[in-house]
Amino acid sequence: MSEQVMLQLEAYLKGELGKEDEAWVAQQIASQESWASSYEIMRFVQDQGKAETEAFKRQLESLHTAYLRKHPKGKMVRLAFPPFRVAAIIVLLLSIGLGGILLGLKGHSPESLYAEYYQKPDFSYVRGTEGLQDKTQAIMAYEQGSYAEALPHFENWLRAHPDDTEMMFYAAVAYLEAGAYDEAIAHFQQLIQRKASLHAQQAPWFLALTHLKKGQTQLAKDLLQKQLQERAPYPDKKKIQDLLAALESVEQGN
Repeated sequence: MSEQVMLQLEAYLKGELGKEDEAWVAQQIASQESWASSYEIMRFVQDQGKAETEAFKRQLESLHTAYLRKHPKGKMVRLAFPPFRVAAIIVLLLSIGLGGILLGLKGHSPESLYAEYYQKPDFSYVRGTEGLQDKTQAIMAYEQGSYAEALPHFENWLRAHPDDTEMMFYAAVAYLEAGAYDEAIAHFQQLIQRKASLHAQQAPWFLALTHLKKGQTQLAKDLLQKQLQERAPYPDKKKIQDLLAALESVEQGN
């Protein structure tokens, strides 16, 4: 399964999708074996993760108790902190994001941040490509990285199907990959107006990265700060906050 599908399933499990997208994902799970198996695996991992977290807490408490028995108060020990507290600090650092704490230790630039945070989205399940030449050729060229070849097919399709937000999203990404940043920005901005679409939820993140690629850091920051006000921003609040913090460090270093 593609990363895009996994993100859709993750959002579905977290209850972050709108009604239309939630119904569509549920339909894919019910009708497609690959979706159903991936969904069951992700749900199992999610449930297992919660159980393991509780088990880990209990194990830490047991280790702490054993340590206190072995090293009663008043006895000189080499460790400044008991293992329980050390482990608790490690868990805390991981939960708040160790990368964010270490952010100021390494230099950043808009270009390096773009390279760090941008990941080309793969096509998810694109419906109805049979017998549709422009759509099929656009998808094939996109997946092969032939963006100049893909773009005319994207535009031909969108002229005939202006409400196809899925193809509009990948056309915007193709423009971004091809270095046609103004065209990418225009397509992402159109998508943002289509609030009911899953791809409209993803568009602000990629629009911010496009501005970042152009060196327009303030425009990127404005979009990211606006995303944080959403109930379930894409890709997630932690990643958006990390990028904002990195952009702040870039400005302070200039």
